[in-house]
Amino acid sequence: MPSNFTTISAATRTFGVEIECYLPEAHCPDRTSHVYGTPIEWAPEGWQAKRDGSLTAAPEGYRGVELVSPKLAGEQGLIEVVFVADFIRDELAARVNATCGVHVHVDASDLSPAQVERVKALFIKFEQHLYTLCGEEARTRYTSHYCSPSTVWGSANERGPRYRALNLENLRPGGKGSIEFRLFCGSVDAELIVTAIQTCVALVVKAANYAKITSHKRVDTFLRGMVKGAEIVPDCPYNDLVLIAALQGQRASI
Repeated sequence: MPSNFTTISAATRTFGVEIECYLPEAHCPDRTSHVYGTPIEWAPEGWQAKRDGSLTAAPEGYRGVELVSPKLAGEQGLIEVVFVADFIRDELAARVNATCGVHVHVDASDLSPAQVERVKALFIKFEQHLYTLCGEEARTRYTSHYCSPSTVWGSANERGPRYRALNLENLRPGGKGSIEFRLFCGSVDAELIVTAIQTCVALVVKAANYAKITSHKRVDTFLRGMVKGAEIVPDCPYNDLVLIAALQGQRASI
């Protein structure tokens, strides 16, 4: 093992999430931009609302918005995500459709180029399993220009590296230092969002730590193997569920 190899932990690895959705206009901040967010008064400190030009199919009386978390970690971080997801669903009547997505950022600022390459290789190896987590929206996400699969990377059919399902552009000098997973479909279901976060953090941790993940045809079996030993919170109920109940009867081929 190289002397500069550093083992990382899911429990302390920082992550962030961007939830694209439509909120009633009365609950949308008056001043938002794509670059500069507006603090959300009802959310935990650091959460912001941004305008997103890709959200072009707002229901009547609604406006597209991207809810962006600060850097989060551990159990407290997941608690914040659950609170925000439950609040916008139950209190604000948030909606999502095929134009929406959930983006997960995982800190990679301390990873070596070799570790980042392992993350990329592991993502590509299990890419179709990850898209399948989108259930009925799997095919839509797989063909979206905003989260293009590895099969079109570098071709004329992709929008650009920033819009790949696995976005590594933030690792460039001056970037956020994170790896962004863009493939997940829009959701305001806390269980689905937390599962996406746990899966992405586990993938980064296991790839960075040379951990081997066995390939499985069944998505639920694959996810259990992915999460095992790389839990953000040990014994968290989401670790075992990993979308099995939520995706019953909804798995779709791509």
